[in-house]
Amino acid sequence: MRKSIPVIIFLVFLVVVPFLTWLNLRKGLDYRLHTKEELRVKDSIDLQLDTLFLFKGKTSIIITRPFDRFLDFTKAIEQIFGTDKAVNVYALDNTSRQSSTVTSFPKNYFSNTLEKYSDKTFILIDTSGYIRNVYNDNNEDIAKLLEHTSVLVPEKKRGSIEFKNR
Repeated sequence: MRKSIPVIIFLVFLVVVPFLTWLNLRKGLDYRLHTKEELRVKDSIDLQLDTLFLFKGKTSIIITRPFDRFLDFTKAIEQIFGTDKAVNVYALDNTSRQSSTVTSFPKNYFSNTLEKYSDKTFILIDTSGYIRNVYNDNNEDIAKLLEHTSVLVPEKKRGSIEFKNR
């Protein structure tokens, strides 16, 4: 009996732990592949024409309908990404009241590209000017938009770890 305990422990470490690790990594890989497929490039904006530098280096969301209905959404963006403007949110409707999170989008700026998506409520654009996905204004699509945005936002660079000299 005493000799079997180390053998059992050895087998657990030899078989069970690697299997559980593989299973966990597989779930992460499946999630990443699924998200990558959802976020494949749909269209692009020529950043050389972006004379106002609205899209260059920033993940952006364009709201194509009056955004007064989406104040909860703008609050969620602020809670998730903070106020450091990691995500730019623009409203095409200039008549809506402004908020600290949403900026008014210039009239006729990239109108050829954006008109293609006038039937959708949100357009997600990555830091390179690629339109990654478009969304309707239902709760499921808004949740997907927030998830996709958090995938696209680049992580802040962390400082390197240094040892203190005594």
